[in-house]
Amino acid sequence: MTSSDPQLPGSSGPEGRNRALRWAAVGLFLAILVRTAWICDDAFITLRTVDNAVNGLGLRWNVGERVQSFTHPLWALLLTAVYAVTREPYYTTIAVSVALSLAAFAVYALRLAARPSLLLVGAAVLWSSRAFVDFSTSGLENPLTHFLLATFIAGWLGQDRGERPRLLMWASLGLLLTNRLDLGVLVGPAALQALAARPTRREVQLATAGLLPVAAWEVFSIAYYGFPVPNTAYAKLNVTAEAATIWRQGLAYHRDVLARDGITQLAIAAGLALGLWRPGLRSLVAGVGAYWLYVVWFGGDFMTGRFLAAPLFVAVVAATARPFGRPVVHVALAAIVVAAAAALSPEQVPFLTDGDYGKGETVERNVDLTTGIDDERRWYYATTGLLSTGRRERGPAHEWVGLGQAWRAAAEPVVVSGFVGFAGYYAGPGVHIVDCHALTDPLLAQLPSHPHWRVGHFIRRVPAGYVASIRGGANELQDPALRAYYDRLRQVVQGPVWSATRFGTILALNTGRLRPPDGAVTAEPSACDDIIRMYETVLWK
Repeated sequence: MTSSDPQLPGSSGPEGRNRALRWAAVGLFLAILVRTAWICDDAFITLRTVDNAVNGLGLRWNVGERVQSFTHPLWALLLTAVYAVTREPYYTTIAVSVALSLAAFAVYALRLAARPSLLLVGAAVLWSSRAFVDFSTSGLENPLTHFLLATFIAGWLGQDRGERPRLLMWASLGLLLTNRLDLGVLVGPAALQALAARPTRREVQLATAGLLPVAAWEVFSIAYYGFPVPNTAYAKLNVTAEAATIWRQGLAYHRDVLARDGITQLAIAAGLALGLWRPGLRSLVAGVGAYWLYVVWFGGDFMTGRFLAAPLFVAVVAATARPFGRPVVHVALAAIVVAAAAALSPEQVPFLTDGDYGKGETVERNVDLTTGIDDERRWYYATTGLLSTGRRERGPAHEWVGLGQAWRAAAEPVVVSGFVGFAGYYAGPGVHIVDCHALTDPLLAQLPSHPHWRVGHFIRRVPAGYVASIRGGANELQDPALRAYYDRLRQVVQGPVWSATRFGTILALNTGRLRPPDGAVTAEPSACDDIIRMYETVLWK
């Protein structure tokens, strides 16, 4: 460490200036968060479940069915706890997101960055990354993920200093997996390395205690919902597309991020290279590489950058948690990062956008019609941005809010639609929505998707008699084999929870002994057909 570089807190030297610089970075990030805060349509899928739970209708999306329509149990439970106090979705979700994102950055700035000059490099990357800044709000689970990643890494880096850091590490791991189970790909190598380095009985006890939350959720999920993973997993994995097609889509996702947000991909690559060069960090950055490939495996997403924000955060921490180089080099690197971000993503560097961001945006400009990937914040900010000049209402001003309110006013008991976020929440619990994309529908998620799809939007046609079955309560499906399957499925999602017959059916469903019929079933005309025709007219495959 050079004399020109402030030393770490707790050491001799200009400790006050060191801490002031770190806190200044935290304050600047708060300003960026407020400036860029927004919320997306998908966030309101979870918020409909949250609203039902708070109002005593169960942790479910349609009140007549126990279906886990969210992929982030811990985030959903946290929102439920806060929403129970506020009874307001928009500002509540943004406030929780901002608080957690700020806490995540504070842990990095105050505890993890080795030097203030290295913090400058890391902050330049994170603040210039559209993936990281955009999804530091949005209403999705990323803020909680980033905070738990920060605490996990803090424990992991300090595991040789005693039991308390290791307890923090294992507790953070369990909460991370409860937030999103697939985050195990990102932090798994580091966790396994830590356990292998200390294979004692006490360490196994700490790890077991830390993992209790995820185990508890899995028990609850199987008992309450009937399945160990979210309904969304079946909706997105039970598809007709071949694996090679999905993998090509995953690579297209990485290309899209490189084109729209090049600093994110370049920083991930740099963090990987720097981490692999340092033996003590290899298992941490190995998870970054594994998660990058995992994104290819599941086909990426329609929201550009969403699934690269977490690996970017880990890569940045790994690159700046150990001293290297001189402070003047770090300052130069930070300047290069900001300049590169401005060059690679002109007019879209997150901290430079203003209240007019996304104003007048069109589908043709925002969505890549060859891949179906879009820029979510750019698309929604004009109607849901906290400081947007185009938002006049107290909450989101999107047209789908009005659609849901119209369904509610019409008191139509069953609606078939592909719009289930804003529209679903504002329709209220009295409207049962059959989700064309099957994210929230237990039967459609078990049926193969239509050949035409957009990534993250695997459409299903509605089986003949399905709407009548929901509206009237009796099973009126026309296909005999599907009707028999639906009888059993309804035992799980609608029948009494504590039933020996129900648990027998749960076992049959999850072991593959009970499956929906193979082949196409007779479908009835519905709004889903309109979405299929739309997908057929564009280049999404």
